[in-house]
Amino acid sequence: MKRLCVKLSKRQRRLTPLPFARYLLARVLEMHPAERVAVLWCCPRSLYGLLWPQVQIWTARNDARRYAGPWPVICHPPCGPWGVWAWKSRESREHGLIALEMVHRWGGVVEQPAGSQLFKMHGRGGVVEKVSQGDFGHLARKDTLLYWV
Repeated sequence: MKRLCVKLSKRQRRLTPLPFARYLLARVLEMHPAERVAVLWCCPRSLYGLLWPQVQIWTARNDARRYAGPWPVICHPPCGPWGVWAWKSRESREHGLIALEMVHRWGGVVEQPAGSQLFKMHGRGGVVEKVSQGDFGHLARKDTLLYWV
């Protein structure tokens, strides 16, 4: 499928397509049968809200760093500190490290853009999968790394 060259807004670039959110939720529930999955570092007005009540959403307002279980997690920590433009990022690396701790404690997945160094530098035993969110309906190709535990 050919993608159009259009300038996407910041929200459009960050938005997780609903089919991709469903894919992540289904895989996490397949690996860790639970009543619900916590989606951490979620964008406000995310399409994950359409998956309620199977998801518990934690935006920046909830401070995902305070999540104390018991559900498996889908983590979308800030990618700036770990990506190819890390030197320009003002975001803390702490969120990525905490996301890895949480996925090892509760099970689930951490999502980062392709090129992120988070899993290479701090991953410990998870399985890394590379997917394109464009295959799930994103307006851009958006190559993505998934760290499954």
